[in-house]
Amino acid sequence: LIVCSSLSDPAMIRRAMLAGARDYLFKPLQAAQLLESVTTLLEQTERRRQTQAGQIRPAGRGTVVLVTGAKGGIGKTVVAVNLALGLRLQAGQSVVLVDADSTFGDVATMLDMRPDSTIADVFPMADRLDREGIRRYLTTHPTGLQVLAGPPDGAGWEQATTETLKKIIDQLAQLFDFVVVDTAGSFDRTIRSLAEVATLILVVTSGEVSSIRDTGGGLARLQMWGIDPARIKVVVNRTVNNDGVKLDDIKRSLDYDVFWEIPYDRAVGQSVQLGQPLVLDNAASGSARRMKELALRVAGLRRPAQPVSPVQPARAAKGSFLSRLLFGRH
Repeated sequence: LIVCSSLSDPAMIRRAMLAGARDYLFKPLQAAQLLESVTTLLEQTERRRQTQAGQIRPAGRGTVVLVTGAKGGIGKTVVAVNLALGLRLQAGQSVVLVDADSTFGDVATMLDMRPDSTIADVFPMADRLDREGIRRYLTTHPTGLQVLAGPPDGAGWEQATTETLKKIIDQLAQLFDFVVVDTAGSFDRTIRSLAEVATLILVVTSGEVSSIRDTGGGLARLQMWGIDPARIKVVVNRTVNNDGVKLDDIKRSLDYDVFWEIPYDRAVGQSVQLGQPLVLDNAASGSARRMKELALRVAGLRRPAQPVSPVQPARAAKGSFLSRLLFGRH
């Protein structure tokens, strides 16, 4: 069932999806748009049929966690980095963190790392790389977390296609228990392609009114793309102290349950500046505790696994964080 309507408000889209619509197209309807929608839905239906018949075996593929949001400045990267480290240290899983922010990737900076390669180096090689070949583009954090960094200036993303991104994520999912993907603050074609292959989608919003409003639009767009609502979870990240919007008000505004809430914590800013994520050593931090618990929840565990022994990074960062930020990574 595909709905075509001139109404574009989120409430109408939700009603259509609840009524069984698999896609929601806006008038005036274009033939190419309708063809793409029908073809995509038929492919999804066929994949489900093959999976149920045992012709496709999903076993052996890691969990892909997409961390996204409708705007910048809401702490998506903070959540993604701490979640990835939590899955590694608290859950004892093999984890790769992918910086898919096509504007300015900050993952490496927040981890105080100096990668030799970035995801931009993978794009032209994606069709020729197997899942083992992609390993040489990863950078190892002292915790054992693997990182596919993003180019700090955003250069190279013009080479990326939706199929290239999907292939990269699929290769990594065959190597690791968890693939955590950080994204830019927009619901564009890149987010759509990543959402289509994600096992779990964490939609991050702050408690500010503008962020909540934009998040509502982002959730409606995910439904419009035919993403299974069961895979979508809302995470409220309190970036401002006493932002004034209560959790129940956020739920009513979004017409969506809140999966997780991370409290405001002044220590977050310092951890970002030092390149030392909270989950590493700040046991007294309320945000650190909640992000560790989030990692256990995502991993399906009730208590931490056995401690993971740190490994030596492939290449350690040198100099102070500020000097590297201002004068380059030397």
